Amino acid sequence: MGLVFCIGLGTLPLEQVVWSQTFFKKFDLTPISGEYLPVGERAFIGKTWPIPFLWETLAFLRLGCLNCEEISEDISDPVRLVWRRISLITIGTWNLDWAFASSPQQYSEVLNAQRADLWVLTETRDLVCPAVHQNAVHSPQRPRDDVRKWTQDSRWVSIWSRWPLEQIPTEADPTRVVCARVSPSEMQPFLIYGTVLPWNGDRLYRKQDKRRAIERQVEEWRSLIKEHRDCFLIVIGDYNQGMSQQKSLPSETLQGAIELGLQELNMTCLTSPQRVGHLWPHQMIDHISVPNEIAAEFCFETAWLADPKLSDHGGIVVSLRLS
Repeated sequence: MGLVFCIGLGTLPLEQVVWSQTFFKKFDLTPISGEYLPVGERAFIGKTWPIPFLWETLAFLRLGCLNCEEISEDISDPVRLVWRRISLITIGTWNLDWAFASSPQQYSEVLNAQRADLWVLTETRDLVCPAVHQNAVHSPQRPRDDVRKWTQDSRWVSIWSRWPLEQIPTEADPTRVVCARVSPSEMQPFLIYGTVLPWNGDRLYRKQDKRRAIERQVEEWRSLIKEHRDCFLIVIGDYNQGMSQQKSLPSETLQGAIELGLQELNMTCLTSPQRVGHLWPHQMIDHISVPNEIAAEFCFETAWLADPKLSDHGGIVVSLRLS
């Protein structure tokens, strides 16, 4: 028989697990499929497992939303199998560079292959649509302040979700931000704040205004946290900063403005090199930040490099446990 993969036993913290193809290969986990699995779910069965406190038993791990009723079953003295009720979400972000290098369908195929529950796409187009994500909210149509790769359906940010979305009004940036309340069934609701933050060569802002533009967004994050106390806030998108450790003072750089804002709000950038550099050595400027209280319940899922045939950015996907 295969081996049960249990989460929540206390011996194996969730943050120590890496959800990736490398992980499954390392522990001899094989993907399986069947009619009992909902569309978009993935299951794995383990043949062997090196952790001694787990007994050889059979169970399934579904990435995405895994809700198991609490069940206890004696397996062998003194080993006891416990299925804990958990709630996992898998979220990803990718800057498509306006989806200009190839057909929209090819970008959609990349997204579909990742099977995330929710996507935040930046520099995107309406024609790029993940197959199983029927719910979407968008920033306004991209203004023609930059004619580079402009199309009528291009937008700075779009959120695509398998769960219902309620768009939340924002004011910090009228074109490069969109926010939504996400309400999965049997799970705590959360806010997704999709953004493209100013960069050093950003022509929309004067040099002295770029830092203030970031600080306005931080102020909006603070307001959203206060107004939606039943939700976690997740800030995700193109930060335009590597978020690696800097020698400069935080008060002197755009990245410093982001870092100070996250610190003030007790949030953590999950995708900084300090946290995932050993898993993904290539520096990225697209990031995901969450409250400190759920930052430990984080699993690196996958990432991919920029491909000149598609985009000058790579994408990243992570999993989080909300309860």
